Amino acid sequence: MRPWAKRFALVFLVGFLSFAVALALGSISGDILSGAPFLVALRAFGVGYMAAGMVLWIALLRDEAGKPELNPLFGLLLAVGCLVLFVNLLLPGSSVRLFLAWGGLGLTLGALVIGFLAMLIAPAYPQPPTVRWPEGGDAYPLAHGHGPSHESEEAPAGEGIPHQEELVAQQVAG
Repeated sequence: MRPWAKRFALVFLVGFLSFAVALALGSISGDILSGAPFLVALRAFGVGYMAAGMVLWIALLRDEAGKPELNPLFGLLLAVGCLVLFVNLLLPGSSVRLFLAWGGLGLTLGALVIGFLAMLIAPAYPQPPTVRWPEGGDAYPLAHGHGPSHESEEAPAGEGIPHQEELVAQQVAG
């Protein structure tokens, strides 16, 4: 699944362009959400392929992080869902077009929901780049962007700058 998962942006782009074309053709006819069978099929195809692109991105992240356990499930849901949506696009006037559209959307959006839940419950992201450095960087990037070797125990006092004790003594005496 990894070669397909690397193409997540292309799959999302195909879906986005299909959805945009369906909306544009609908607006030309005067009703942006037109009920014409081809436009309904094209909108379903676009939404389904955008969801498939996002699921492929989640699958790629999980694979790079070393947790590819859900990727076969994602692959099955996406393969069947995208195939059903493509058949629906080829047969927009068929009597089962609504079943095909809702079935394909259900499979791809179901995979997206499973992917989002998996990333919320058991996140799996690739490690930060500092772990991969041969010098032995920090395991996780620090919040303020500098390591412990750059910090000093105390700031050196400059010339002519009184210390805190001297300032307190001057205020008490004065």
